[in-house]
Amino acid sequence: MKLFFVLLCCFQLSAQVQKGQASFYSNRLKGHRTSSGEKYNPAKFTAAHRKLPFNTWVEVYMPKTKKTTFVRIIDRGPHSRKRIIDLSRAAAKDLGLIPYGFSLVHIKPVKEKSRIDSLNAMESAEIYEFEPKSAIQDSLSQNLR
Repeated sequence: MKLFFVLLCCFQLSAQVQKGQASFYSNRLKGHRTSSGEKYNPAKFTAAHRKLPFNTWVEVYMPKTKKTTFVRIIDRGPHSRKRIIDLSRAAAKDLGLIPYGFSLVHIKPVKEKSRIDSLNAMESAEIYEFEPKSAIQDSLSQNLR
């Protein structure tokens, strides 16, 4: 009976949209081990959540900027009870969160196997970049002109 109750609670948690404050990791945590044992990399789209299982993909929507991103849970936290998720720097930048420091977000675990497979493939191929080199080179070349 206890196992049924625990499974029911976990299902309820993972099936719901959660609303609350998000913040992002400090740059000085780069390379530190997370609760999952994985090293924190600010250029990857990862996050910390108190209860969602490790390697769960989560859709994060920020109403203030009307932007959405996807992150993989690799750590436990946030340690502040006022927040529901801590995002990597890349995810925070993608959402437009950095200028605010923290903001209201809606989070929802990704359930579709095809979406999860494509997110895993993108991550392993490292398709995304924190700061695209071409954008840096373009802005530098424009400043020289």
